[in-house]
Amino acid sequence: MKISGFNFDEGCFTPGEGSYNTPIATTDFRLETRKVNGIKKIVNADTDVEVTSYVQSGWYWKPHVQLLNHPKASESLEWWPNNKAAKDTFGLNTFGPDVELDFIFDFMERKQREKKPFFIYHTSHLGHDAMDFLNPNSKNKWPGTPKINWDGKAYTRIQPNVTGDKGVYDTHGTITESGIHHHINYLDYQVWRYMNKIKEMGVANNTIFIFCADNGTSGYGKGSPVSQKGTHVPLIIYAPGMNMTKKGLQDILVNMSDMLPTIAEIASVKIPDSYEVNGESLLPFLTTDKPKHREWIYGYHKEMQIIRGGLVLKDGKNDWWDVSENPDDLISFKKIKDWSQVSEAHRKERDELNKVLPNFNLHETEHDAPKNGLEKPTPLQLIEDNK
Repeated sequence: MKISGFNFDEGCFTPGEGSYNTPIATTDFRLETRKVNGIKKIVNADTDVEVTSYVQSGWYWKPHVQLLNHPKASESLEWWPNNKAAKDTFGLNTFGPDVELDFIFDFMERKQREKKPFFIYHTSHLGHDAMDFLNPNSKNKWPGTPKINWDGKAYTRIQPNVTGDKGVYDTHGTITESGIHHHINYLDYQVWRYMNKIKEMGVANNTIFIFCADNGTSGYGKGSPVSQKGTHVPLIIYAPGMNMTKKGLQDILVNMSDMLPTIAEIASVKIPDSYEVNGESLLPFLTTDKPKHREWIYGYHKEMQIIRGGLVLKDGKNDWWDVSENPDDLISFKKIKDWSQVSEAHRKERDELNKVLPNFNLHETEHDAPKNGLEKPTPLQLIEDNK
């Protein structure tokens, strides 16, 4: 992926551009392809042992880190650590998610000193499976995190202490066992740090914090076309200074495409008419007495389409589900096998959703980006600039 193709003012990327199958000086925690007797193999560069996995540059422990347009960097894209102080502390105890947050907080502080607003787009690796370089013989997908403890008021974090080399490592009891639940806990710890940071900076009432996920968990929902396993994710919006009329759990439909118009409206940015926007801003629902947000939400995986309303859902296998009631596990909906056994409202909504599907059934004709590339988009404009 070309990082330079995105208009970020600054960035901290793990693993960064150009690390794929390419050694860098700071870390050998990567899986790379090598030819052995003319046959391509995937090899752990730390141990020189063949593994069954995919090519990847480590982003958890001893991570690949690349900075974009950092004010103290000599190049627009520069590998980190890039100074003596950082190099002296970088190593086996360096955890990628911590590095990301450190650079984010530094960016926030600098923008505040410059008396400028800040926008953070933080796509954490936590929750994503990866090679466990500290335990290369294990079959787990979610490497351990630094140990943390919640006492009911605050978190404490144990400083990692990892020793060893070439696949044989001792964590000295400072790192958790593997498992996605530890990743979720560490995300909670990082959210706690965010909350403390905006309070410390005195901007809590002037900051909007949006927390969401991209897809269901690997092995359960990611890529699954069944029901809404692949697409149903958490969404939390915290904005104490926005005078929201809605608080707590909301039984509404929201699509990830709603984020663009929501953030644009918050920032008073006009989206050009030339942009195709399928989302709807959440702001009217959040700040008025509007009872619903939208009538349906849509998703797809390859050629499979999923769509749901408030009563029915069609999944990627073309099965229909009754979603008028939420089961305790949020997924055990009743499959609709006989449409005469559901209400007329269910059937009417099915018919309306079926009318929407052809508009987005473009997998065969628009599967990839245009061969000649995308045209330069029309610049966004602040609404006040148009007055």
